[in-house]
Amino acid sequence: MNIQDIARLAGVSASTVSKVMNGKDRDISEETKKKVLRVIEEQHYVPYFKFREKEGLKNRLIGLIVRRENREREAITVSTEQAARSKGYGLVIRYAEPGDDLCEYVEEMARKQVSGVMIDSEKKILCGRLENAAVYLNQTKEFDRHERVSFYYRLSEAGRMAAERLMKEGHHKIACIVRREDHSILEGYRMAVQSHNLPLQPAWSYEGESLEAVEKYGIRQCLTEEVTAVICGSPDIACCVWKLMERTRMPVPDALSMIVVGDSPVLKLLGDGITAVRLPAGQMARNAAECLTEMIQAQKEMELMRKFSPEITERRSIVHPAQEKLGEKIIVVGSMNMDVTLGARGCYLVNGELSMYFGGSGFEAVDTTGGADSFISALAVCLSEGKPLVQAVRFAIYASGITVTRYGVQPALPDRRAVDVYEDEIYGPQTMTEERMWKSD
Repeated sequence: MNIQDIARLAGVSASTVSKVMNGKDRDISEETKKKVLRVIEEQHYVPYFKFREKEGLKNRLIGLIVRRENREREAITVSTEQAARSKGYGLVIRYAEPGDDLCEYVEEMARKQVSGVMIDSEKKILCGRLENAAVYLNQTKEFDRHERVSFYYRLSEAGRMAAERLMKEGHHKIACIVRREDHSILEGYRMAVQSHNLPLQPAWSYEGESLEAVEKYGIRQCLTEEVTAVICGSPDIACCVWKLMERTRMPVPDALSMIVVGDSPVLKLLGDGITAVRLPAGQMARNAAECLTEMIQAQKEMELMRKFSPEITERRSIVHPAQEKLGEKIIVVGSMNMDVTLGARGCYLVNGELSMYFGGSGFEAVDTTGGADSFISALAVCLSEGKPLVQAVRFAIYASGITVTRYGVQPALPDRRAVDVYEDEIYGPQTMTEERMWKSD
């Protein structure tokens, strides 16, 4: 005897029988309800889930409550479903929006007769009859210690690993761009940089409310500084950075090394592939589902906290810094189209009349962060005073040279007197051993 048999004997649909049995019969007449209930009583019909409860059997269903904003939502859902199916269980999924009461979702799962539930939450939830069959998923170690069974990984660890991978390649000036909900990545990045006593400039990091804010403000803020590498907080941020680099004809990784927190098939398609820190969300969900089914079958309480670590997937987006690899950092000055700086090697001047190479100042650099800013500012000052272009470029080279002998940006910028000490070199006769000049055709 099943619900279709009851419907046939009562002369109604199976959905009507289901509504009567589950108390959702407000749109059904009293006469129909009585007829259905009479047939159920005459046939001694017991719904299957009630029979299983009576016999002490468990339904082979588990529930999954996952936050819709969870960046690894798809990996968690797919891995949980696969693990549940391999153990002979079905899966009931509920997506939670920000601000939703997860207790209500657990109650809903209980009404659907699941035998256990997995919850994406940093806070412990009152689970009622499912209290001893609840497993929590987290992406931080800062979860509620009252969660007796928790599986977690740390986004901050992923940020740290990304920074350390770039530093291993020789990068000291690293930007980090994330969305606000992924702030932990930024924390890991900062801890790694500080632990290596490297410069940590505020302008090199950005966290935005949305991808639109990141694309409009964050990328341009971070990449206008003299960074040689960038950590992208997600694959979609990486795509935005890639698009900007392509548009400005600054190739990855030659002009900028890149690593992404979180992997995606699209990262394989950008250039020769983008290196990623793969988050262990899928593995975490599989292990959590397997643990939950064991708890259900053994009918035992458990206390367990298990951590999973991110892993780096190497591709070809990380190389030695451009300044070390090529001996130069190329910056075109404004729209004047007249000179290109070559780091320690000096400067190359091109305009409608001249093509000229200038040797470097000879200073030993300790921090090149503000070198280009100093060069541009000094060039503008000298030109505004009516000095010849050649002298203005020489002046800018020495100003930049003094800057890179000091740490920081603004504190490292020299005043006028510091540059004028080199007056003979700046304003003296041009030496052809230092410079080559010819008329452009």
